[in-house]
Amino acid sequence: MQERQDFYRNLSEEYDLMVDWPSRLSRELPFLTGVLQKQAGKKVIDAACGTGNHGLALAELGWEVTGTDASPEMVAIASTRAERWPNLKFYQLRLGELACQFGEEKFDALLCLGNSLPHVLERPQLEQTIGDFALVLKSGGVAVVQLLNYQRIFSEAERFLAPVSRKTQEGERLFLRFYDFLPENYLDFNLVVLRQQGGSWQQQVETTRLRGWLARELLPVFRSQGFTRIELYGDYQGKPYQELKAKDLIIVAYKVDGEEMTK
Repeated sequence: MQERQDFYRNLSEEYDLMVDWPSRLSRELPFLTGVLQKQAGKKVIDAACGTGNHGLALAELGWEVTGTDASPEMVAIASTRAERWPNLKFYQLRLGELACQFGEEKFDALLCLGNSLPHVLERPQLEQTIGDFALVLKSGGVAVVQLLNYQRIFSEAERFLAPVSRKTQEGERLFLRFYDFLPENYLDFNLVVLRQQGGSWQQQVETTRLRGWLARELLPVFRSQGFTRIELYGDYQGKPYQELKAKDLIIVAYKVDGEEMTK
């Protein structure tokens, strides 16, 4: 876990520069709000919230949002955005620690987005994390969990993600991302940041370990932890999940007592 902490500590100041948030939110929010609007209540917890952009967007739309993240640097950035929104707050918590913090407080919906779940590396910790999601949800609550479709990534040996270029007052920034594949579906995710300053370039290289969880591994865990109705999608347009074609694996899992388990 310390390795992940260092990764996001070192990148926290440029994380929002790397991500095109207006484009991302315009793509993701219609799907997310479509799910959330089906819930009776308005309380949402965003686990592994990063710098809080999803939470801010949802708070502006009227949801009561609590964001959590393991990185104190990310939470500090997010908290500055919450100052003028009484319905938005942030806590420094790792995945799996939510119920310990919030006790009997229950939420109508939980989000875990941005390929965050693969930071959970082992099966016992995965079961604890998903069980923790269930504990903080009301009966009838929904969890929306998005990660990359590692079934496709592994089958295609897709090592490199598209590079990202950004202009700043100091000069250009280039973000280069690629995987090193390891046994048993582990990966090292590498990020190279190239910064142009004056007439020279500086580079920073960061690496964090991930576990490429597959749908067939995740579904039994969700079911064993009390999620009795599960839907799978392949992108934020709501296309059905196809394991060898989909870009994403989006799990929409309902904690509904007594209902039959479905995919």
